[in-house]
Amino acid sequence: MKVKLLLSILSISILGLMAFIKPEKDLKPKPPTDCETLTGINKIICLADAFKATLSASQLATVQLSYSLTDAAKWSNLPQSLSKNRVGIQFGTLNATQLAAAKDLLKAITGTAANEGFAELNALLAADDYLNGLGGGSGYGAGNYYMAFLGTPSTTDLFEIQFGGHHHTVSNTYYNGKIIGATPAFRAAEPSGTFTQSGTTYQPILQEKAAFAAIIASFSSADAAIAKSSMTFNDIVLGPGKDNQFTTTKLGIKVGNLTAAQKTLVLNAIKTYTNDLNADDEALILGRYQAELDETYVVYSGTGTMETKGDYFRIDGPSVWIEYNTQGGIIIKSENHPHSVWRDRKGDYDYGKTTSINPISSFEGKFNIFPNPVVDNSTIELSLDQPAFVTISLTDMNGRKLITDLKNNFSNGNHQVTLNTNSLPSGSYNCTLEVKTNEGIKVKTKKLTKI
Repeated sequence: MKVKLLLSILSISILGLMAFIKPEKDLKPKPPTDCETLTGINKIICLADAFKATLSASQLATVQLSYSLTDAAKWSNLPQSLSKNRVGIQFGTLNATQLAAAKDLLKAITGTAANEGFAELNALLAADDYLNGLGGGSGYGAGNYYMAFLGTPSTTDLFEIQFGGHHHTVSNTYYNGKIIGATPAFRAAEPSGTFTQSGTTYQPILQEKAAFAAIIASFSSADAAIAKSSMTFNDIVLGPGKDNQFTTTKLGIKVGNLTAAQKTLVLNAIKTYTNDLNADDEALILGRYQAELDETYVVYSGTGTMETKGDYFRIDGPSVWIEYNTQGGIIIKSENHPHSVWRDRKGDYDYGKTTSINPISSFEGKFNIFPNPVVDNSTIELSLDQPAFVTISLTDMNGRKLITDLKNNFSNGNHQVTLNTNSLPSGSYNCTLEVKTNEGIKVKTKKLTKI
């Protein structure tokens, strides 16, 4: 009797336990869904994984590709129906959940600046829907944009998040947990002014046009005599398929010869492109352009209003290359529309040669910490032989970050930075200096002792 009772209890226990066990397919690891708690590259990777988790096996195979420069160069200003060149998954094939996950990722990498970044991206998608509604054909519309991951998103490997369609290209490339390139980035808009689509009013690319017109309006007659070109431009020079074809001769007027106010106008124009990145990524790239501003040239052709067919503007620096050109309408024949491209002389696709992605080496310049050991605050002393974007981080011996990274653009020369260690307990820490220049990344770590 006792044996039967024991077997009955055991049987009930096993059945009860089985009721709480989920099938194996439900137990497979899933990426974290609360990516909003993360920042920087970790948030980007989280959102990329979250998007991939919504896809079927066949869809995932279309999105997740190996990195190749050949695929990276497959972008166009034309609709896919005319170029037939893009790789990745078509937005029109995604369900609502998948599309929302894809847009969450795009928002994280393009940023939230007003009328720039993600807002501009959405406006250009709406513009294509608008053209479709005007009878442009099935090749136009937000469903005809494509997304691909060239390389697997991670904090160590090389990968590009590629997104594009008619009049819009995103080419954000990352390596070792940092953005190393955001170009080529094509931007254009038809209609070219304010329009309303599905009850929402949009005005993409108007800030860019206004920024260029403001520079031209600031020129004195002497400035204009140098800055204005007699050449005619029917389109941008370095559009799709024009990789590594930068001009060897600078045209126009050197920004270093302009007034401080005019230099600010040029920098503001550059920002209408770098603002298409999130704040952290923009800081890395804009700092380089700002350091090179005096060696940058601007040139224009046409009326100077940036509204007439043939109007053209170019910003050409040691690194930055931006073009804007006004041309005739394609679908809306009565209205001109702009084409524009942002490229980088030193960094299209990967901010350096693809064979030596931003080489990392040891920093050999002055890097001192004093006092060390420290009671309250320490001073970081460093010396740079060229302008650089500098990051100073402090971690414990297990690699955990203990304070917010100190980040800033520095000119060449000697600098001192205060490191606040008041809140740290006694112990040993690693203080890491990262110096990023056009030549690559240099790193050095020193031990800091808190007493």
